[in-house]
Amino acid sequence: MTAASVPDSASRASSASRASSASRAGSASRAGSVRVPAEQRGGRLDVVLSTALSAALSLLSGLVFAPVFGGYRSDGAIGRFDLAILGGVVVPVGLSGILFVRTRLTAATRTATAAAGLIAYVLVVLTPGRHVLDGPRRLLTSGLPVQAKGPELAAVVLAVGVAALLSAELVQRRRNALLPALPPLVCAVVGLAVGASIGPPAGWLGPGFALVVAAQLATRQIMAGGWREASTTMFGRTPGRTSGRGGRRGVPAGPRLAGTRPGPGPGRAVKILRGLAPPAAALTAIVLALLFVPIVPGGSGDTARFDAQSLVAQPVTPRSTINPLVAFPALAHGKDPDLGPELVVHSATAVDKLRAVTLTDFDGVYWTASAAYRRADQRLPSPPVTVPSREEEIGVTVVKPGSLTWLPALGRPLRLSVSGMGVDPSTGDIVVPSDRPVPASYSVVGAVPVVDDDDRLAVDVPVRMTERADYDVPRAVRDAADRAAASARTPLAQVQAVRDLFLRSGQYRYDDSVDAPAGHGLYQISRLLADRRGTSEQFASAFAVMVRSLGYEARVVFGYLAPRPDAQSGEFRITGRDVHAWAEVLFKESGWVSFDPSPRNDRADAQPLPRPDPDPAGGPPSAAGGAGGASQAGQVPGSLPHRSGGTDDAENTEARDGDWPPVLVALPVVVGAALLVVGAVPVAKTIRARRRRGNSDVSARIEGARQEMVDRLVDAGIPLVRSHTGKDLVAATESHASSRLAEPVADLVAVHEAAVFAPGPARPQQSDKAWTLVTRVSRQLRAEIPWSRRVRAHLALTSFRRR
Repeated sequence: MTAASVPDSASRASSASRASSASRAGSASRAGSVRVPAEQRGGRLDVVLSTALSAALSLLSGLVFAPVFGGYRSDGAIGRFDLAILGGVVVPVGLSGILFVRTRLTAATRTATAAAGLIAYVLVVLTPGRHVLDGPRRLLTSGLPVQAKGPELAAVVLAVGVAALLSAELVQRRRNALLPALPPLVCAVVGLAVGASIGPPAGWLGPGFALVVAAQLATRQIMAGGWREASTTMFGRTPGRTSGRGGRRGVPAGPRLAGTRPGPGPGRAVKILRGLAPPAAALTAIVLALLFVPIVPGGSGDTARFDAQSLVAQPVTPRSTINPLVAFPALAHGKDPDLGPELVVHSATAVDKLRAVTLTDFDGVYWTASAAYRRADQRLPSPPVTVPSREEEIGVTVVKPGSLTWLPALGRPLRLSVSGMGVDPSTGDIVVPSDRPVPASYSVVGAVPVVDDDDRLAVDVPVRMTERADYDVPRAVRDAADRAAASARTPLAQVQAVRDLFLRSGQYRYDDSVDAPAGHGLYQISRLLADRRGTSEQFASAFAVMVRSLGYEARVVFGYLAPRPDAQSGEFRITGRDVHAWAEVLFKESGWVSFDPSPRNDRADAQPLPRPDPDPAGGPPSAAGGAGGASQAGQVPGSLPHRSGGTDDAENTEARDGDWPPVLVALPVVVGAALLVVGAVPVAKTIRARRRRGNSDVSARIEGARQEMVDRLVDAGIPLVRSHTGKDLVAATESHASSRLAEPVADLVAVHEAAVFAPGPARPQQSDKAWTLVTRVSRQLRAEIPWSRRVRAHLALTSFRRR
């Protein structure tokens, strides 16, 4: 055979091969089953490996939600949450991968099939019940952690499954090596935001996330032959040809025919860039992992994260809005028999006090609770600061609820035998919601701090106040605090000196008579310092205000004193006469530490107590609740004491030295915040609309439809305010939009006015019509405004502002 015949033979062989392949493809197509040849499937190994790594990345993002469901098991075993997340990742990714390798389905069909499999897995295996769509709302309105079941778990598994499916599809399209990491990253950011109030996830998740992303990028690069070419170029060797899919693009594998030339390969600079791409991508993955700054080594565990629950108004309203400290005199003296509760408490250990509610805010007259209560499961939120403590359980039988609104507990409540109550995640206070009855009985496990004044507190310091008080402390109160703390050498000694002024000086008496003073404002505190007698209501308030005047965080706790238990049963009975108040001071390491300044062993008698020394500046304490005389020299009345340098500044400097570089922290924080805003605003609007439409009152639903219409028009750029009359709304819509849009607006205004001004109650048909018109308004808006303006309307925050 001559050399000239070689091309002809090769051409004939190639033509025969193509004809045979076309014949086989046509036969398979006629049979109705399109299968990918084995030689092509073998070339998809890089996609298979990258898909497996994307599934691992999605699994890590799902584990970020673990604190929401109680955290990680200490024994390392796999629990219900872990299995649910694993299934939520394997089912969609497995289906998508099988369809990609074994069939030639389009990407849309493949994605829809895998999504259907994910939904079937959630509905059949997790069995969330008929409230499956209510999972996100429950996660945002419940006290965390919650049990790993029901709609809450289904919502998380769906979110993780969707992220895993999107990541797998991006891998299979092979357009960008970094894009597949984006859906799991967004899912992880959402998990951090949802669980911000319960605490950070495991510390290894951040580095694990970075390593998996780096491995995914390295796999893609190795399978493409980038490292081999770049390494040979950088070391001065001419890169040899490779065979198979690992060879250079555009150069066929195998021997080259005579008379042909290899195609032009990539230049030297391109090869070097390919070699540097994997390390650069790995560095990018590490930067992305810095979204977990509070949990990676070197991050600050106290770094505040965005809390997704702050976007939703909490639905729990207390059973009673009466301030318990205001009702203190009536409860303590039994003036109203129906007011005080009656409880039978059983405890295996000795009990001194039971706490009910924490009062954190003081306006100069009243101490109040500024809690946002969330619906609680049986497992309650853990304390934000971990301190040495022991768990103790009490059982309570409610003989007579009276005005009982907060359930008494021992220490910080951790677990409750009944669900559906409200809980304050910051303090652990348990409140009876207005839509629930007081439980006939319950048991609660609490964490009782173990704090030794001479050991742990001796090396701890109180936390300085960061906010200016809204009231002016009378001069007599400030002077009393300064005199008590004058000889103290440490901050702890200052706090103890203020407590001992009331508790151990012998100058003050506890007054439990019928004529005992009432109230706990600045005026009553001044009278306590003048008359030197009062109840725990005044002593606790005076101690907290005086400690705050020294510049430290303090608050008041309302609860009950535990009487002597029965010798045989170990039970004791609590009534309204057992009410008591004490204070707590916040320490950096020990958290909130209790201080009870009430001199209960020194009871007041009929003999008058000696009057205190006259005021050094002249004049008695102020009889008003405001400022009590001139302020100290160089200090604005009511302001915080000047914080000098020294130890505190040195500690702050040490803390700053260990922080991450600002450049590395700022970039992922900004990116994560942008992603959260983009996703959070539409979700918040959807939840708002559902709450308005789901109101049980028909008139309120119609009013909600009108408000929803106004909000959507305002977000679309039409200048409206909620105070506009119906005629104003229609006129403004027609002048700034069109008559077609003004038509459904006018119809909804007519329905609203007919319901408001009708002599009888509104009908459900009117509510349904109103919300149908809201849908018409939205459709007309989408038809009239351009897509860019629609996007801005979805992300606009105008409707959330007061107008």
